[in-house]
Amino acid sequence: MNPTQAAAARSPVHETTLANGLKVLIQEVRTAPVVSFMVWYRVGSRNESTGITGISHLLEHMMFKGTPTYGKGEIARVLQRHGASFNAGTSLDYTCYYEVLASDRLELAVELEADRMSNALIPEEEHRLEMTVVRSELERNEDNPHRAMFLELLAQSFKAHPYHWPTIGWRTDVEQITTEEIRTYYRTHYVPNNATAVIVGDVDRAQALALVERHFGGIPRGPEPPPVRVVEPPQVGERRFKIRKPGDTRYLVVGWRNPELAHEDNYALDVAQVEKALAARRHDPMFLIDIAVPRNIHPGVNDTVYRSMAFTDASSRYAPERPRNVGSRKLRNV
Repeated sequence: MNPTQAAAARSPVHETTLANGLKVLIQEVRTAPVVSFMVWYRVGSRNESTGITGISHLLEHMMFKGTPTYGKGEIARVLQRHGASFNAGTSLDYTCYYEVLASDRLELAVELEADRMSNALIPEEEHRLEMTVVRSELERNEDNPHRAMFLELLAQSFKAHPYHWPTIGWRTDVEQITTEEIRTYYRTHYVPNNATAVIVGDVDRAQALALVERHFGGIPRGPEPPPVRVVEPPQVGERRFKIRKPGDTRYLVVGWRNPELAHEDNYALDVAQVEKALAARRHDPMFLIDIAVPRNIHPGVNDTVYRSMAFTDASSRYAPERPRNVGSRKLRNV
């Protein structure tokens, strides 16, 4: 454990909820004069529906197109001018925006994120341009056999739940989503009562909370976003699929559906994930999966546990030969 991790382990996380519903988490870690500021929105591809898949990811792109205060491209230029590291990401369950910068410039990040929570400009011409960027991402995915396998794995694992489609969306939906649909989605989900602000670093807790209150406190609480009501029906048997494309590389991916996040078994899955990472470093072939694997395909090359499912994958450039069994005794001992 490095000094920063040790300091973080000793420092408590303080939680506050503003009057408008914004949750604020602050942790003082004073090992370096830097701070990380993040805003997490409880919206991701699970909040979408058929016809607008990929809208969460498109909106994330549009959040960098400016506000009345910051013009097109100015958000990135201002942050770069102040030496900040910044980015955003969309997942199944959330969308996150973050900045890492010198602790004496925390207010810049807080002010910027508060501004685009309520004042983001979503111009139609920028939407059209950004749609082509996302479409290029989709085309790259289509040319990536590993990515194609993973997306099909999700589609086969979840038949009813919105986890069925990829975070980036189906291509036909991405091409047809309207600018007004993105604006409506933004107004529905980008509200303080659907967000959590996180501050970690060289800060005074009271002063940091005052900054958040100053910039976010005036944003009105919005209507509660509609909940995700779809429940995935029980799976009644093993599902298999094959994807055939030109090339000599063969991929194998195996997935298991995880229980819901609050289920007590998730603690065991967390431990299993750590053990998988350690085994991968040891190049341990006798690990976790109990399936017949073709010779020359090495399991455990990429083992991952997501909230929705766990999967392991492997690849080979050799023709499949006689299968061998890979034991699961370690998983049984977790």
